[in-house]
Amino acid sequence: MKLLADENLPTSLVALLRSHGHNVKTARGARLHGAPDSDLLARCIHEGRLLVTLDMDFANLRRYPPRTHPGIIVIRLKRQSVRRVAHAMTQFLRIASLEDCRGRLTIVEDEGYRRRIDG
Repeated sequence: MKLLADENLPTSLVALLRSHGHNVKTARGARLHGAPDSDLLARCIHEGRLLVTLDMDFANLRRYPPRTHPGIIVIRLKRQSVRRVAHAMTQFLRIASLEDCRGRLTIVEDEGYRRRIDG
C-alpha cells in the first residue's frame, strides 16, 4: 500500500510501516515539511497514497469528506508517546487491512479503530 507519513509521525512508525511491506513516503522526503494540510492531501490524491497522521484536523469530515481522497488514517491516543503510537499501529495492522481504509477516514484509538465512509 502506498502511504504518506505526516511529519508528526515518529521515524520508528515509518520503519514499522515499511517492515510490513508498505511503500511509505515521508512528508520531509516529499519536501512537504511545514506545508499546509491541503498540500499534503493534494500530494496524496496525486500519488494515490493514504495519509497517516497524528493531526486531528484531518478528522474533519466537512473539510476532508470520505471518497474525495485516497484515505486518511488519524492516530488518536490519550497519550501519544512514540512507544504508544507504535503499539497502537502494530495492533491496528494485525486486525485491519489498509486496503479497507481506501477512500475513508480511519481513526486508530487506544481501544481499536473506527472508520467513516460517508460524510
